[in-house]
Amino acid sequence: MKTTLKLSFSVISLGCPKNQVESENIVGLFLKEGYLLKENPEEAEIIIVNTCGFIEPAIRESIEAIFDALNLKKRGKCKYLLVSGCLSQRYLKKIFQEIPEIDGLFGINASEEMLFKLPQILKGKKYLSTSLPGKIFKEAKARYFKPSSFAYLMISDGCNNRCSYCAIPLIR
Repeated sequence: MKTTLKLSFSVISLGCPKNQVESENIVGLFLKEGYLLKENPEEAEIIIVNTCGFIEPAIRESIEAIFDALNLKKRGKCKYLLVSGCLSQRYLKKIFQEIPEIDGLFGINASEEMLFKLPQILKGKKYLSTSLPGKIFKEAKARYFKPSSFAYLMISDGCNNRCSYCAIPLIR
């Protein structure tokens, strides 16, 4: 029986508990497909940065995390960088224009799409995709929980109020 070795991956999760749930979904699906989880991004061949794009400090933190991952890609074991989450959802084309070294850009709730498109990305194809805001969150079939005394339960995915000061309805 022939076994294929899967690549190792690490997920950097930023922002709110909704992103934490999405990161757990990404990890669960990747593990289910046989990819190897590395808690330390420096040891991973695929780094996934799940970003926040809500307020200016969170945007800066997300961009810094992307550039930190790019540095690992340049000098470390990392071969592929995937970026997902609210920042990608909100600024997809701008991010790709300014940071073309990213291999895949995905919006919110994209764990299944990310896994589905990964074989093409591993063959060198760049991939950009965002889900439509207002898409109903679908719990992933596999979710990874770190040993802990609590877990987040997602009961909604954003807000449909259109407050003038808030970007959430544009993103989620």
